[in-house]
Amino acid sequence: MAGLWNPDQLLNITGRGVYGKIQCSGLNKGVGPRCGFQKPTGDPDSVAVHRLLPTLAARPLSGITHEDLIELAELCLCRDWHFRQKQRVACAWQAKIAQALSQQQQSAAAPPRLGTPEPIAPEPLGAFGMPTPPSTQTSSRNTSFTFESPPPPALGLPTSRDSSDRHALAALRKDLDDVREQLAAAVRENTMLQGVERHLKEAASAETQARVLAEAELASARDQLRHAATQREDLERECVRDAQSLKAALSLSAELRRDLSERERLREENAALGQQLRSLQAALDTSEKHVSHLQSKLLDTEAAGAGRELVLIQKPDGRASWLHRVRGWFGRLKPGNLRVGL
Repeated sequence: MAGLWNPDQLLNITGRGVYGKIQCSGLNKGVGPRCGFQKPTGDPDSVAVHRLLPTLAARPLSGITHEDLIELAELCLCRDWHFRQKQRVACAWQAKIAQALSQQQQSAAAPPRLGTPEPIAPEPLGAFGMPTPPSTQTSSRNTSFTFESPPPPALGLPTSRDSSDRHALAALRKDLDDVREQLAAAVRENTMLQGVERHLKEAASAETQARVLAEAELASARDQLRHAATQREDLERECVRDAQSLKAALSLSAELRRDLSERERLREENAALGQQLRSLQAALDTSEKHVSHLQSKLLDTEAAGAGRELVLIQKPDGRASWLHRVRGWFGRLKPGNLRVGL
């Protein structure tokens, strides 16, 4: 794939898919291993992935946003089981991109390493302790030292000038040793600084990766909190509906209890009225028997006094006789009548 980087290779988009297939990037049960489902070549998601990868490859790593990775994750996940892992997959890809970008920046900004200076061989001395022919050079990879010796003196006994030259040469050698020590100290310090810089860059890379993972975990926790809040709202609505149903059931139960109480009271009243009705019926039967008995006596009395006429004379005290009272009670003779026909 021609571009600034290879998204398929860095993010392992294709996986085990061949002939244009895309393996699902989700993890079974959220921890692994990777899902084995492969989207067919003609699937709309596979076609969209193959169109999106060249677009991402043409952009630098620093220009890839989290939204781009979310879009790519939605196309690379199976929609039946692992589509909800798009946030986690996008954050994992972002961590890989951040690590690759950090390595790229380290390789671009790292200074060339200083090599170990080559040892400077001692200068060969000629006769009388003088250096041999001019242009004797001592060099290393980074530093070059050149000493030019004066023309050799004529052979003969040493002079005072030879002694001064030897003292100057000894001073130069001492200065050269000091410079070598300073150079070795500088090399050691440079090596130490390079190690410190490397550790700092590794710490920065680890911090970036940890930040990305923390953001991924935070996003996942926010999704879980939103899901929990939704479930809580659903449970609250169900509790409200259950409370309303329970309230209606309690009201109906109270009404039923009132109806049962009223029914029991009516039943008791009905039983009492039935008892009273039976008592009245018994009293009526007794009265009817008594009336029948009196009527029988009256008929016997009328039969015994048939053909006779009785004249009742009112008593002086104004009270009627007993026969007059009986006839008045039955309505056949009113008080005040003097004659009754038998």
